[in-house]
Amino acid sequence: MEAAGGADISLGVKLGVQYSLWGGSIINLGTKKHRDRFFDGIDNLDYPGCFAMTELHHG
Repeated sequence: MEAAGGADISLGVKLGVQYSLWGGSIINLGTKKHRDRFFDGIDNLDYPGCFAMTELHHG
């Protein structure tokens, strides 16, 4: 991911979202059912991910 970001920062951001934010949330916070359903698709990009977060009192 670091090498990809060095070549093209937007690619590094996309990989970070896919594997760290979206994929990491499923792997670390999901149940076994979620991991079984999504793990392979996260790894091979069958399930491209996104991530959204809100902060209290900031809209």
